[in-house]
Amino acid sequence: MAGTALPYLAAPGSIKNGLEKIRAAATPERVTQDFMTTKLQIKGGTGTALIPFLKKIGLIAPDGAPTELYKRFRNPSIGGTAIADAIKIGYAPLGQVNEYFYELSDQDLSNLVLQVTGLDHDNQVAKLIFSTLKGLKHFADFKTDVEKDEPEQHLQPPTLSGLHPVWLTPT
Repeated sequence: MAGTALPYLAAPGSIKNGLEKIRAAATPERVTQDFMTTKLQIKGGTGTALIPFLKKIGLIAPDGAPTELYKRFRNPSIGGTAIADAIKIGYAPLGQVNEYFYELSDQDLSNLVLQVTGLDHDNQVAKLIFSTLKGLKHFADFKTDVEKDEPEQHLQPPTLSGLHPVWLTPT
C-alpha cells in the first residue's frame, strides 16, 4: 500500500475557515472558483486548493455539484456525521489498515499515515496529510452513527403498574 495518496491541503488551517463558510452560505448548483472567491470570500490559492480537496473527500462531485454529504454537512445537527463519512471516504486507505483510525492518538495516527503512504517521518507532505486530517476531525462526529445503530433499550412503553388506582377509573 506504500505510495498511496491521501488528500491534504498545503495550508491545513484553511479547512476550518472553508467549512465554516460553506456551512453559512447557500448551497450552489456548482462549487466553482467564482463561488469560492465571490460567495465564500476565500481568495487565491486557498480557494483553488479547496475544490479538489472537497472532491477527494466526497463533498463535491467530479462535475462540481455539491453531494448529499455537502448538503448534510450544512445542517448543524447532522453535519458532524457528514464530515465523519467524508473522512472515511477520503482517507479510506487508512481505514483498510485500521477501521478505527479516526480514534487513534495523534502519534499513532501520524504513524499510520507514514505506514500507508510510505513517506519518511520528516516528510512535509506526510505532515500536511496529518494536519489536514486533524483539522477535519475537529468537525467530525463519529459517535452519533454508532449510537443510531444500537437498539434503544431505554425507550420502554409506559406501564400502568405505577399509576394510582384513581387514575385508572373511567370518567
